[in-house]
Amino acid sequence: MASIFPSAAAMRDRKRASVEVHDEICAIQRAILLADEACNLEVCVDDTLMTTAGDAVSELYYQVWKELETDRTKELWMQEIIDYFEGSGYTIDRVTNCDTGNTFKWCVYW
Repeated sequence: MASIFPSAAAMRDRKRASVEVHDEICAIQRAILLADEACNLEVCVDDTLMTTAGDAVSELYYQVWKELETDRTKELWMQEIIDYFEGSGYTIDRVTNCDTGNTFKWCVYW
């Protein structure tokens, strides 16, 4: 029987494709390549849409991560980034940016 209303999974999938997630992944990939050129096996990234210090959007991502605010879309997008890099064998963590206390850094290890 054909459904006239999308399933919950289909609705979530519609949120997965976003410019924000694409740009975040590209920024982290670039940082990884630059770190590799410098013979490093890790990098922390704090200059993206989700992590830039002093930015209200980044602060909201931090609040969602710390469960101080609720935004299921932002939760989903951050998890998509984690899943993407872990699926390629990297370890990726969110770490509080000690310089701000209200934003985070993506720290990636390989």
